[in-house]
Amino acid sequence: EAARSIIDEGLASGKTIAEIRSDQQLFQRRVLARYIENDKDLPPDELIILDHARPTAIAYTRGHGLDPSEAVRASLEIIYFIVFIMEPLTIVEDYARTDSSIASGFHAHMLQAYKDVGYDPIIVPVFSPDKDTNVRERVKFIKEQIQARCS
Repeated sequence: EAARSIIDEGLASGKTIAEIRSDQQLFQRRVLARYIENDKDLPPDELIILDHARPTAIAYTRGHGLDPSEAVRASLEIIYFIVFIMEPLTIVEDYARTDSSIASGFHAHMLQAYKDVGYDPIIVPVFSPDKDTNVRERVKFIKEQIQARCS
């Protein structure tokens, strides 16, 4: 995740979480810049699975009550072949995820962000409360969806 890597870099340089996140607009711009930088290295003729992409920045800026126009513009500069959005699991707060109130509404923000820039996300359901079974079934579902679109 771009945000987590930025937080980890800040912590490694001696900053606190509060300092890293003190200017949320700046933090979200840095996250968007990381998505853009990561996209530059993607081979155009290969199927690559990303955990997050540029429209995710739209969702986070909206979730923080910020203007998402910069993230919208950046999201329209690239086309992703297929978009999957996972139905959310229980949010576990840790050093990087510190605001479960934003996380609780994030799924709706995420869906809307991808729709707003032209995608029709495929929702990957929660298949089981058992972690291993759920992961296995989600992977199977995603593979089936990719195969259906590539044939």
